[in-house]
Amino acid sequence: MLDLNYSPREVVDTDGMPNDEWLKYRTTGIGGSDVAAIYEVSPWTTKRALYYAKIGLEKEDSPNPYTLMFGHAMEPFVVQWFLQNKKENIQWLSQKVGYEVKDFYIYKDTVMYQHPLFPFMQANLDYRITIV
Repeated sequence: MLDLNYSPREVVDTDGMPNDEWLKYRTTGIGGSDVAAIYEVSPWTTKRALYYAKIGLEKEDSPNPYTLMFGHAMEPFVVQWFLQNKKENIQWLSQKVGYEVKDFYIYKDTVMYQHPLFPFMQANLDYRITIV
């Protein structure tokens, strides 16, 4: 029987990492943004461009750098909104997870993770939530 009691492997801490180095790490697997391209719902790239970028034939088209900067700049505001509306979000979380959530905590997570059984699957989370 397959033991599914495992933890993700920590690949690297990206805190303070230069963007070009972070982009190199992204080529070693498939992350959440890549899945959007695979399912053809990404406004930024195509499956073919993603494939070529992963094998090093072409540089992946990147979105407008101001869009990326705006997205990163908005992260703390989204966290603050989530915390300021805690009561409503506890109810929402309870519905999503299927049990009563009493509280939650949000913290920054700058580690890039890799699935221990499927190393091509990886994630850079930005923030994590712990449900109590």
